[in-house]
Amino acid sequence: MTDQKAAAFVKNLAPQIEKFTRLALAKMEKGEIEVTHDFYLKKFHLNEVILPFDYILFDEGQDASAAMLDVFLKQPAKKIIVGDMHQQIYGWRFAINSLQQVEFPVYNLSNSFRFDEEIALVANRILSWKNHLKLPPSVKIVGVGKPSTENTTKAVLGRTNLALLINAISKWQGGQVSRLYFEGNINSYTFADEGASLYDVLNLYNGKTDRIRDKMIAEMKSMKELEEYIQKTEDTSLSMIVEVVKEFGNKLPSLINELKSNHTASKEEADMIFSTVHRCKGMEYDEVTLLNDFVTEEKVKRNFDQNGGEKISEVDRNKLAEEINILYVAVTRARNKLNIPVEINPLKSIALAQPSQSISFISKNDYRPTYADSWKSYKDFHSTYERPSYKSKATSAGKKWSVDEENQAMDLFQQRISLRQIADQLGRTQYAVKRKLINLGMDEDEFDDHID
Repeated sequence: MTDQKAAAFVKNLAPQIEKFTRLALAKMEKGEIEVTHDFYLKKFHLNEVILPFDYILFDEGQDASAAMLDVFLKQPAKKIIVGDMHQQIYGWRFAINSLQQVEFPVYNLSNSFRFDEEIALVANRILSWKNHLKLPPSVKIVGVGKPSTENTTKAVLGRTNLALLINAISKWQGGQVSRLYFEGNINSYTFADEGASLYDVLNLYNGKTDRIRDKMIAEMKSMKELEEYIQKTEDTSLSMIVEVVKEFGNKLPSLINELKSNHTASKEEADMIFSTVHRCKGMEYDEVTLLNDFVTEEKVKRNFDQNGGEKISEVDRNKLAEEINILYVAVTRARNKLNIPVEINPLKSIALAQPSQSISFISKNDYRPTYADSWKSYKDFHSTYERPSYKSKATSAGKKWSVDEENQAMDLFQQRISLRQIADQLGRTQYAVKRKLINLGMDEDEFDDHID
């Protein structure tokens, strides 16, 4: 949809949105429905309250609402705004960068006492990607922290809910963690970006359409129809749900319940903390491992060119800039150690001091959800579990790969045999074969000609 069509669409909906909003606000005013944060903020704004303070410091100014900024500017007190424009990651909530809305004297705070110069170097290189968007250069960050060698808090950070959930399942089933903690509510990690949940797709998978809550998923007649929709829309978040459901099937609810039962009350008790960047904003961890679902420099350049290059719309430019900001925020959560997937690596053209105590680059095998390999026999956890039949491709997710099978899969793949044929020959699903080949070093882009 073009910007013009989108604007026209919103304009046509405006009267209905306004009517609904007024009705909702009236009900909140009467106490008939729950009052939201935005409601009482707006009430406070309209009341034009004058705060009896000599100084007011406005933190996180890069992600303010217009109402908050207006309240702040109308105060007679001496005013200070603190923020980092490169940490603006709530544009989808119509946040505005207050730092650009005022004409205050500017003082740059460039020294970070959280991390050392090597982690600062990674952060600076990520911000330099904004040069591809023709945005002004950023202030150089100087890392003056003195990290400790004792890593007490370890976190896995991802761009999306599902990537984190899958990684948690993989690590827990693989025995890498026994106690885990999700920032925010663990239940929220079972949802895709647009609201569909793992359970919705699982119900579609089982033909239980009457249990589906998401309206879009409920309109699908079958998994095949859903996959055709995903192929047309390139909805990567929903595609990930489908892959997980087809791989784990009806074991998913039990798996998620196992995670919940091993979820600690506080992050201090956990072996590993899992979080999206939006949920861990403002926090820090001794060791941070990034997943591979963040933007890369190549994607920034490609999207800039595909969206018009120099003629790119302000909306598209801001979206790309915010994706860079999200990765920057993730990197700067680390205090002592940062583990970066090789595909994201912003230091490809720079040689770090060797050996690096702060930075390590991790291969696909270290962070990819290795479904088949990490799937320990459920017998270890539930004595009533029956090992999947090796003759049944549909239930082969728990079958451990032998070296001979791995070699056979690689040989067939290199002969340009399709995934479907390889799966049939090995008695596995196409998804299991694809994941195994990726774990063995095959690039995901190489599968275009192998998918039936």
